[in-house]
Amino acid sequence: MDIPIDNYQWHEFFPNVTHNMGIVIAIWAPIVLVYFMDAQIWYAIYSTLFGGIHGAFSHLGEIRTLGMLRSRFEAVPSAFKNRLAPPAKDESERENKENLFPRKAIAKFSQVWNEFIYSMRMEDLISNRDRDLLLVPYSSSEVSVVQWPPFLLASKISIALEMAKDFKGKDDGDLFRKITSDDYMRSAVIECYETLRDIIYALLELESDKMILRNICYEVEQSIEQGRFINHFKMSEQPQLSEKLEKFLKLLLAESEHFSEPQIINVLQDIMKIITQDIMIDGHKILESTHHAEDGKTEQRFERLDFPLMLNKSWKEKVVRLHLLLNVKESAINVPQNLEARRRITFFANSLFMNMPKAPKVQNMLSFSVLTPYFKEDVLYSEDELKKENEDGISTLFYLQKIYPDEWTNFLERIKDVIKDSKEENREKEKMEFIRLWVSYKGQTLARTVRGMMYYKQALERQCSWNSLTMMLFFLAIGTLSYFLIIRLFKIVHKPWLI
Repeated sequence: MDIPIDNYQWHEFFPNVTHNMGIVIAIWAPIVLVYFMDAQIWYAIYSTLFGGIHGAFSHLGEIRTLGMLRSRFEAVPSAFKNRLAPPAKDESERENKENLFPRKAIAKFSQVWNEFIYSMRMEDLISNRDRDLLLVPYSSSEVSVVQWPPFLLASKISIALEMAKDFKGKDDGDLFRKITSDDYMRSAVIECYETLRDIIYALLELESDKMILRNICYEVEQSIEQGRFINHFKMSEQPQLSEKLEKFLKLLLAESEHFSEPQIINVLQDIMKIITQDIMIDGHKILESTHHAEDGKTEQRFERLDFPLMLNKSWKEKVVRLHLLLNVKESAINVPQNLEARRRITFFANSLFMNMPKAPKVQNMLSFSVLTPYFKEDVLYSEDELKKENEDGISTLFYLQKIYPDEWTNFLERIKDVIKDSKEENREKEKMEFIRLWVSYKGQTLARTVRGMMYYKQALERQCSWNSLTMMLFFLAIGTLSYFLIIRLFKIVHKPWLI
């Protein structure tokens, strides 16, 4: 570097320079830059390979689409229970010994999953139909199979009916193997049979009618057990029975102004007639035996029904679910249609398969606080602000209706059910309040942020409910004591004369 420059033509750019430092930098700078570019390229390649391998072993992105969710939904409840609701050691051993783990897992998973679906319905991301198709029934001992959400069982009943109608063999095993090869189809068929039996049996009032239904069910179960079902039942008449059942369930779910007791009785009588005369080979013997048992009475069967039972919420939920299983004949692959709802469902399901620590009990969790900056910000739009037009003649409400057309349709469907029981003079006012909230959640970041943070509260409450009752009473006592201490302190500081 200290060698003096005697006679260089190139250094004419720097005539007064006596050292070659600038030349060395000029020569080596491109090489160093290329080296850094190569290092960046190699780092990008390394990070891609390492990230992909590490993500694969960490189970990141296992469920990216709804199709992948359907294929792995059977494993979701157990993954949820292992990650977020792990049982105690003695409880886990008892569940494995008694083979209760699947039902226990679904029982806890269904609570959180249904809250998740209801929250998306309240945000109008899904419609009422999507909600009913996505809900997981709470575990019931009345059905012998696992009750999966209807969007997994859609079209399974119609496919099974087509298979039974077109079946030409004489061996029950071949038909049942085709049906049981699909676990979801098997679950749908068994659930429909048992649920329909329970619904009709609960409706009947006369013991003679209940006896007929018990004898029919006994004949069905004995025929399946002895392998003579096809010989004793005509499969070609199944579609006719399915149509009548759909009509029957639709009448049961009709609104009060369209509710017709005579129609329900007539359709139920048609159903029993199809079963005993068209489908069963020896169905008339059941009617005759019951007829003689009633000492020659000739009154028409299935006329007396327990219609007040239709006000029972749990019974109504059974009817709604059975109607969905029978009525949805097309594939529910596009449920839900909203992209944000799809993103949330896949993110929720995918997170359950990631390698992460198991959730501790609520009393062992670290507390946290959330600070949200707020300064002179409108949280809730007023009615005038909704209708105020800009220079282009477009109001805020009109703009959001065009940006979120499907959510606006879901919103109108939701508030229709909410305000229908209100007084006529208050409906418009209540509707405007709901519209203000809907627009504020779409257009105001703070309102959306507060709603999202409150989901943490609901999740902690749900997890706390799984803990022991003692801990719940402990938290309740602590909260009550804290409340009274705060009130006492307020009186001492601000209003000592109240003590």
